[in-house]
Amino acid sequence: MVKSRKNLRRLSTESYVNSSNPLATKWIWYWQHQSGFWRMYDKDDTGKDLQESLEKAFWNKQKDFRFRIRNHDYILTFDSSSSMSQTNINYGARKTVRRRPGKFFSKDDISQLKRSQKAFSAHNQQEGNTKGTDKPSNWSQMPSTTPYQRVRLSPITDEFKDYLFENCF
Repeated sequence: MVKSRKNLRRLSTESYVNSSNPLATKWIWYWQHQSGFWRMYDKDDTGKDLQESLEKAFWNKQKDFRFRIRNHDYILTFDSSSSMSQTNINYGARKTVRRRPGKFFSKDDISQLKRSQKAFSAHNQQEGNTKGTDKPSNWSQMPSTTPYQRVRLSPITDEFKDYLFENCF
């Protein structure tokens, strides 16, 4: 019996750093600890999100990316998507790096997103807002990669009273 090895490719949508599409793939970057476990990149010494920085560097076709964590300097080398590695610049310790999709969207997820986008567009057109860019001045900016953010409404605000009236009576 002869087993043949087949190359498989993962299908995905465009990367979230290049798109405002809510279905864009949020890629997660991992490095392999000496124990064999995969650890997710978090923030560098300046507090900057390494996930987004690594993804941007990867898509900008940089040869490598330098960063600092816990007073150690590292260089991540993007040789190819199958052989990426990080090296501690001071000690030469080398770790394997992987990039994996963060969330799978099922057909139901996609249908739900399409329905909510259609409802949002219909609401904006009814309100005379075709671009959907008008928002109350007290709202804060939210990253395009975040589909929603849950916030607590104070019972004395107009938003709370409107929600209560529309949904409870």
